[in-house]
Amino acid sequence: MPVKTDARVPSILPFFPLGFPDETIGSRVSRYHIRRGRPTIQVTYKQLFDKAPFSLTGLVQPNLDKLAERLPGLPRHNLVQLQNDSTLLPLFQQFFGPKSATRHPDRIPGPPLIKLPRRIKGDNRLTYICTHCLVDDERDHGCPYIHRAHQIPGVTACWKHSIRLLDRCPSCGCPFAEPKQLILSAWMGCECGCALADQARPDLQPASAVEVEFARFAQVLLAAKPSKLSIEQLIDIYKVRAIEIGCQWGDKRVNHSMLLGKIEAHFGAELFAKIDPAYKSGKTEHWLNILCAHSAVEAPLTRHLMAAYFLFRDATLFLSRADAILYAKPELGDPPHITGVAPRSSNDNVESIKRPEEELLDELVNLAQRDHYDIAQLWRHHFGSMKRVVKLLPNASEVIERRLASAAAKQKKDAARALKVREQRLVRDAQWSEAVKASAVELYGENARPVRVTKNRLLQASKSKSKSSWPAGPGFPLTAAAISANEESLWHFYARRILWTLQCLHDPHTTEHKIIALSKLEVNKFRVIMEYFSDFVPCGGGSIQVIKSILKSRGLAKNWQGPCPEREFYKAGRAYRLRTARRGPIWRPRWRYTTGCLTLGHTIRVKRSQMDIHCLPIARSDETLYSVVARIRLANAARNDIDACQSLFGHSRNTRVSDFPVNLKRFCDVTQDCFGDPARVLADMTLSGFFERLGSRPWNSGSAPAPIIAAGYGLSTLSNGAAGRWRMCLHCVESDLRCHATAFWRRAHHLPTAFVCPIHATPLASCMLAPLERHKRFLLPEQIEAAPLKAYVDWAAHYHTLNRLTMLGMDVLKDTRQSIDADTVHATLLNALDNHGLLTATGMLRRVPFSSEFVHRYQFLSGHRDFTPALSPQGIAILQRSFIHPAPPRSAIHNLLLVDWLFGSWQAFHQHCHWQATMDCTPSQQARHAPEAAPQTHRRRCLEFLDSDGKATRSRFARAAPTSFRWLLRFDQTWFDATLPIRSKNKQPGLF
Repeated sequence: MPVKTDARVPSILPFFPLGFPDETIGSRVSRYHIRRGRPTIQVTYKQLFDKAPFSLTGLVQPNLDKLAERLPGLPRHNLVQLQNDSTLLPLFQQFFGPKSATRHPDRIPGPPLIKLPRRIKGDNRLTYICTHCLVDDERDHGCPYIHRAHQIPGVTACWKHSIRLLDRCPSCGCPFAEPKQLILSAWMGCECGCALADQARPDLQPASAVEVEFARFAQVLLAAKPSKLSIEQLIDIYKVRAIEIGCQWGDKRVNHSMLLGKIEAHFGAELFAKIDPAYKSGKTEHWLNILCAHSAVEAPLTRHLMAAYFLFRDATLFLSRADAILYAKPELGDPPHITGVAPRSSNDNVESIKRPEEELLDELVNLAQRDHYDIAQLWRHHFGSMKRVVKLLPNASEVIERRLASAAAKQKKDAARALKVREQRLVRDAQWSEAVKASAVELYGENARPVRVTKNRLLQASKSKSKSSWPAGPGFPLTAAAISANEESLWHFYARRILWTLQCLHDPHTTEHKIIALSKLEVNKFRVIMEYFSDFVPCGGGSIQVIKSILKSRGLAKNWQGPCPEREFYKAGRAYRLRTARRGPIWRPRWRYTTGCLTLGHTIRVKRSQMDIHCLPIARSDETLYSVVARIRLANAARNDIDACQSLFGHSRNTRVSDFPVNLKRFCDVTQDCFGDPARVLADMTLSGFFERLGSRPWNSGSAPAPIIAAGYGLSTLSNGAAGRWRMCLHCVESDLRCHATAFWRRAHHLPTAFVCPIHATPLASCMLAPLERHKRFLLPEQIEAAPLKAYVDWAAHYHTLNRLTMLGMDVLKDTRQSIDADTVHATLLNALDNHGLLTATGMLRRVPFSSEFVHRYQFLSGHRDFTPALSPQGIAILQRSFIHPAPPRSAIHNLLLVDWLFGSWQAFHQHCHWQATMDCTPSQQARHAPEAAPQTHRRRCLEFLDSDGKATRSRFARAAPTSFRWLLRFDQTWFDATLPIRSKNKQPGLF
């Protein structure tokens, strides 16, 4: 008798289109829908998948096994063909390989198939189309279609035509992919009537070279046979290649920060953020977890593609390394469970596979422990799981209760054990703390040659005093505090060692070199300490008590940071780096080629220098002083760049080339005034005149300013306006190299508001220059990598504003008129603010409207590092205070932004200042006019304070009568200075 069954055998489809090369499964389903006469979407999905409509645009296409059963042939073979030819499975297998095996191999007969995970990071449900590919496919195959290579995560360009991919209609902006709908735009056009094939133009959104290379790399990996590497083998390939390209730390480790920095520099911040959403949101801390076996599987496919592309650049090289490691290191591979290979069937593996009821029990127990559920609540909140487990195991409720009781008992036992351990740790912490303090007293009291008291030495000395075990972990706060309070800094140790060495000398006239050898300390720090203790009398025998009394009298604690904490010293030992550029590029002096140089009649020799000046380069228009000095060094022979600076500017203890003190009188004497006198050099090669006209110096001139010609300001500060500002125009560099063989730095590129090159009208590039690199040698523009300033500013939206600010700075630089008086400038700005309605009736600034208007105009510049301090809330508060107390000058950026906002141009501002000086109408004096209150009240309070306090000072009066103090200081300063003058302090008492 035949047995009746409910299983329905799926019918074979009479027609399903064959796939074109690199066609997606969604494209094949859409073509089937169109060729079947465009029935409803529900009918098409019912015929193919026997399912309601679902999305076919994601990286993971479900229900392909349903379609495989409806195609002629074996379902298993059909599914393998669909996954390999019409999905991104081959690309996933390149990086995840056998780790992606399905957990339910019994759904389709045959060996288990590799299946993509159900959730993938980076699956944005968009469909990308290349319009040129649509035209080519129509010509070559008779029908357009959607390509797999365009749907790879992170790919933004067509690998074949080098143009940007489209994910929406270029006419109306409607996305090609709609939720749970087929994509018909490639064949039927958009709903707005736009035909995508008509949008194929040669100038349509060209892609960058990096985008095209990345797309080609991913396309080759997709088309290649999957290597099916294990995660351990893939990580080994990454690490070996990273060490080969120089990202090495130690012997066989990878320098993660260097590798991530190189990847970011190669892709650029804009493209990096477009490809990787984590980078766009600032989450880069765990970006290189692809190098860790426990987290590489969870990393997005995009991240693996970016890392593999950067490390190998050539997909064939990556594939060859993958094939090589499969044979070289098979021990790193996984057990074979790929299509066509039978899984292991040992007894251990069979026993290790859990039964379904065990999995359900473990899941329910974990849920109950997490949410504190009992059996009744489990039935209420997880009815389906409880029903399934009871069918498989009738006494499942009792088993769950036993497991929960066992887990509760274990948790209680663990809590008691943790409490006991915590109590024991508190006792050990107190013992170790006392032992560390006692050991510190002994170590600092030893009457022997001082040895530095470090954390490890304190613990080693305390080990015999404390009977408890070693204090490991963060649970010893008292011990950590005792160690922090008793370990000494490097400078404190140097002071103790040097004082001991001086005490133990037999001859008070021992040379410094011999003292250094006896102390066995670093030379530069030794000399600083010796200068600090220059009044110490050597000899007399070593006494640690005398040393402790000397340190105590000078107030030198154990954490003393030295006499000059702001000074940087070269690191000794393994951290030492070469100080000069001797191992860098060797610049050959131009002995035979004198083109563009002024050849001197005789050799200029400078005392105490190794540089012989035979020829001088001709100064170019708008060239900075730094650039001229660098080209002088390039054209002549010197031992190093520091000697070249000392030859031109005189001897100095400064070892930084970029900040070397400038003495223009010495420079003009050495160069025999070939570049003009000091005033001419200062005006033509530096930005001092620019800042003088703005009334804002970027350097601190002190209370008694010296002339800039001999004040010794830094070379890059005078030339560029700031030590960290290095900009250039790439077109200018190419032009200079073509005309002069060397490029040079321009003053116009280093103005605070310089965004555009005034010659080529192109955005300037910011030089990515490490401080140590610019300190140790001269650098010209062609020797430096540069990044465009576009990355910090929305260039397209604010082009006109940036161009106007650039022209404003150029007008200030080219202005040769006499500088405007500071009071006149202040009065002119107040008048302009009054005209804009930003001053009250009493002449005070309306802070809130001023701040909102200022931020509204220039907030787009806050991402630029030069403008971030000026546009921050603190910077705007400082700017507002400058209108009340103009004594500290405003910054150059603030002055330029105010001129641009209130006047529009430098010429208009200069005319307003001239009118203000002519009319002599200073609103600042009106704003500071005293109120109607009689001054006798505040004067009387001051006189009464003088009579009552025998040690009257201004600070005491400010605390006693703050209102009268502020009133007299603001409106009656002449009387206040005569009655209660400022007491001058003798800063060096008893020195002579």
